[in-house]
Amino acid sequence: MVVVRATTFAGRAEAEQRTDRIYEFLELLGRPPAWHDDAACREHPRSWWFDKNPTRAIEVCARCLVLDECRAWGLSADAPTEGVLGGIVAKDRRRLRLRAAR
Repeated sequence: MVVVRATTFAGRAEAEQRTDRIYEFLELLGRPPAWHDDAACREHPRSWWFDKNPTRAIEVCARCLVLDECRAWGLSADAPTEGVLGGIVAKDRRRLRLRAAR
């Protein structure tokens, strides 16, 4: 049982490192929007926004000073297609985009 926990923590650490590398790569392609400097998510592990259970990310988003800006960006065509943006999971953002296109 201890081995399973060690493997689980190692898996999480690897996932966080991969997520950090993805963000570093994206930042090389272009600077994040200016409002992102004030985003509450910057103070938490990036992996939370790509976790299967997005509860922690959504709770952080709810207290964010730039929630409206992030939500608008998350619903735009320029936003990433995965993860939580503006407190909305990817599946719900796709649904909202489709509804707005009608």
